[in-house]
Amino acid sequence: MFAMLAGLLWWLRSGAENDPVASPGPLTQVGARSTTTLDDAPAVRARAPGDTRPDDPTVAFRPRDVALGGAAVDSGLERTGDAAKEGDAAVEAWFARNAALAEKTVDGYCEASQRLAKTPGLEPPTRERDASSFLAGRADWEDGHTGLLHLPASLTDRMSQPPGAWMRFGLSDYAGLDFAWMRELLAFDHWTLMSAGPLRDGRDLPAFEQIIPNFVTMMQWAKLRLVKGFHERDLARASLEVRHLATICASTSTLVGEMVRLSMLTSEREFFEAQGLPPLDGSLTPQTKQQARSEGFAAHHFLMTGVSAAVKKKALACSRTRCAALTEAASLLSGLRGAVPRVREDLEWLKEQQPCEPALLERVATSPPLSSLPPVASMEREFEQHIREMVDGGSF
Repeated sequence: MFAMLAGLLWWLRSGAENDPVASPGPLTQVGARSTTTLDDAPAVRARAPGDTRPDDPTVAFRPRDVALGGAAVDSGLERTGDAAKEGDAAVEAWFARNAALAEKTVDGYCEASQRLAKTPGLEPPTRERDASSFLAGRADWEDGHTGLLHLPASLTDRMSQPPGAWMRFGLSDYAGLDFAWMRELLAFDHWTLMSAGPLRDGRDLPAFEQIIPNFVTMMQWAKLRLVKGFHERDLARASLEVRHLATICASTSTLVGEMVRLSMLTSEREFFEAQGLPPLDGSLTPQTKQQARSEGFAAHHFLMTGVSAAVKKKALACSRTRCAALTEAASLLSGLRGAVPRVREDLEWLKEQQPCEPALLERVATSPPLSSLPPVASMEREFEQHIREMVDGGSF
């Protein structure tokens, strides 16, 4: 699933409102709607052998995760007759409310985003040395394709059952694994998904069905590298390689990659704490993680149809997650263009903004629109929630 279509995935919350457990699903903020945040909610439920979902409940990957009771991404009002008119009107109304909120909060958003961009580990990646050829055959992909880095279910099951079991691993648990690739990855600074790999060869699929890497595998390798570094009394080196892998994932111009970066950095801090060690300099704090997560999920809302050109340009210029914001916006608008044809103009505008990976933006911008429209209320709630967490201490 092409989980970077975060805006479309948010409304899956509505399908899980009665679920008391916010367990992992698609890589977006999906889970139970309650007064408990996702970071505080229980993250564990029984898993089938070989289940590769991440432990971190803020990171999820599959829109149809049965644990969430989620429906298909495009489940909602069928685009026929009166239902189509009702759905189209709802989208237009949401665009108007979204534009008003974007106008009101863009200054606060920019201030928070630029502050986060100076935080060690959260800087926008440089884009000079592409790792696509290096990683395409090594990574697992969401279409079921397994790469050289694929880990056996017998190992990944033990990593998460019980939760955090990987922190107590011994030498024998990762014996035989070759971590040299993480050192070699230091030679690269970004990963373009359309340069090599299954995504490049995919065609005529909705944005949320495009094939992306299975980032869970990358997170599992990061955890095992920390354990190995601890045993070798060289956690500093291990952290260097884990942080670099996190940055590489964030460089994919996808929101999923950015959230994976936050999850990896969180795992690092939690591992140090579990060993009774002080975090290294630049370690991600829970508060900063939440702010960065909110910034990532809010960014593309400033690029929606109806937002003034001045606000769009300002938000895009200051966004820490500019690459992902462009891709997310293009994915969402492409899905909605059946309801609001005028979004095509905004899609063309997005293409002109020098995206970090033009081929990826072109792919999602021209992907088939959704056949049915979901409620927009959840998207509106999410934007307000994340902006409140970033701007003026929660009020604006």
